[in-house]
Amino acid sequence: MNSSSKKPSYTGKDVFIGIDVHKRTYSVVSVVEGIVVKKWQTAAVPEQLTKQLRSYFS
Repeated sequence: MNSSSKKPSYTGKDVFIGIDVHKRTYSVVSVVEGIVVKKWQTAAVPEQLTKQLRSYFS
């Protein structure tokens, strides 16, 4: 596995999450050290969003 395919580690860093809430979807952006590290859209299901966030930012 090369370094470009490894999952980045955000351990010990502040991760800021912005959520634009709509009736059917959430638009989510995550920022670490002033850099947007991930943007995505997901169904407006809080449990699903929680699972995704824990997966991306353990």
